[in-house]
Amino acid sequence: MNLDNAANDALSGLMRRMPILKTFLLFTKTPLNELKMAASYTPLGVFRKLSGDFDLPFEKAIANEEKVRAMFASRGIKDVDSLSDMRAKYNEIRADIKGREAIGTLAVLGTVGMFMNGSITGNGLLDFQKQKTRRDLDWKPRSIRLPGGDWVSYDNLGPLTSWITAVADTVDNFDEMTPNQVGSNLKKLALVLGSTITDKTSLKGMEALFDFLNGDAPAINKWASTTLNSAIVPGSSQWAELSRLLVPGLKEVERDTLSYMRNRNPFSKPSLPDKHDWIDGGKIGAVSAENFFAHIWNTYMPWKINGKISPEKQFLIDIEYDGRPALSERGGVRYTNEEISEITDIMGRDELFLQRLRVIMKSSAAKEFRKRFFEARANGNEVDASIFEDLHGMIDRELKLAQQIAESRSSFKDQRSQAIFRNQVEGQLMRRGRIKELEEFRESFEKEFSK
Repeated sequence: MNLDNAANDALSGLMRRMPILKTFLLFTKTPLNELKMAASYTPLGVFRKLSGDFDLPFEKAIANEEKVRAMFASRGIKDVDSLSDMRAKYNEIRADIKGREAIGTLAVLGTVGMFMNGSITGNGLLDFQKQKTRRDLDWKPRSIRLPGGDWVSYDNLGPLTSWITAVADTVDNFDEMTPNQVGSNLKKLALVLGSTITDKTSLKGMEALFDFLNGDAPAINKWASTTLNSAIVPGSSQWAELSRLLVPGLKEVERDTLSYMRNRNPFSKPSLPDKHDWIDGGKIGAVSAENFFAHIWNTYMPWKINGKISPEKQFLIDIEYDGRPALSERGGVRYTNEEISEITDIMGRDELFLQRLRVIMKSSAAKEFRKRFFEARANGNEVDASIFEDLHGMIDRELKLAQQIAESRSSFKDQRSQAIFRNQVEGQLMRRGRIKELEEFRESFEKEFSK
């Protein structure tokens, strides 16, 4: 996997001219060679048949001995002189290739069958909002569901991972409840191809570079935190690993450089507010006595073990619901991470959204929703899942109400009410240009509420 090739040589030359690229492209040889290896697992030998390499039996191929020797040379095989040695090596390579193709074919067919049973996932959907909600609902990418309901990652299976992921992504995106339009389908094809290739080459690091050049502030801050940690903290990657091991669970993090750095440090991470599950309750990623050893396994092993998905979350995934608690700002006042943590904690702990969701799941609108959607589309109707039969609308309203109730039960409800009131009054006075009254209001407000 570390052999040199033309693509890697070109990339290495570019990095010598622009050393800053090394912070984005950490590894080059192994991913490129792994992608080349994945091509040899092509189902039904499509790539091999296009090139003609090792397609014919040796007795027919040897008629063009120069081509056979060229095929050997392309694989670094030079010391094959006698006809018997050539036959043995040719047949060995041809059998190896056919074996890989058979494995690739079985992997593709098995992936389709598992997806139809809802037992495998790929990289996810083209729709960013739907995919973001999926992750909130414990959906895990590149995973297989075991008979007991737990999910296990199939990452790091070498070339097979690329093919399994590509097939799962194709079926997932073309089974999505979106308008059946040519432009949309082309974007989905681009996603499948792009995610399969970029995840297995140095192009993955280029995503961060493009985000950087586009001025994406959170991406820049995340890159800066990783680079600074590597530069000023000896063994920064080990510290980040210790942070995941000793301080499990996800945190609500401001998307700035300092917060990202705190989240990677086992000493500062505990001071960050916990991220809570707003449906089932509990801290996301928290470790209990039952899953302690699974947590250690997930920290150090490439094949991650994940828990089950609740029926309510699976229902939201199946209907492709894309809503989440609106916890950015309200009344012109941003929510702090501590406030977001407390609101989501109350929503899950008191089952404010969960109980209402269970009622909706029993309604006629929820039952066989996908079936009726695809029937309507098959009849030539341009239907939108977000408004079809108002199912998503009903869930949106219940989610908004659950959030409002949770905020009314929070410890900071009075402070937020004051902040929203102040923001509204100041906005009115500013728009009318009444600066003197604005200053007097600020002064009186500070005296009244700072007591």
